[in-house]
Amino acid sequence: MSIKLDTCVMGRDLLQTYKLKVRKGGQITIPKPLREQLDIRDGDTLIAFVEKEYIVFKKLKLPEGVKPVGEQEYKKIIKELEELRKKWEEYL
Repeated sequence: MSIKLDTCVMGRDLLQTYKLKVRKGGQITIPKPLREQLDIRDGDTLIAFVEKEYIVFKKLKLPEGVKPVGEQEYKKIIKELEELRKKWEEYL
């Protein structure tokens, strides 16, 4: 559970802040308002890095023109790539 705090100043911006509790294994829950603001959904991938004394999370976006595929389509693509790799190895 997150607790909504007032605001803090980071640089020149006023930011809505939340107090998060670190759980077993280093897990945290991203508060719903933040998930909604950044359209973070189950299964999305985030990157994390340290900037000064802050932990920064950034949602990875698909490159433009790329559409996500389902599991079956993914497996089909992987199979085709493996077949191409084998042909390439035979060629070498």
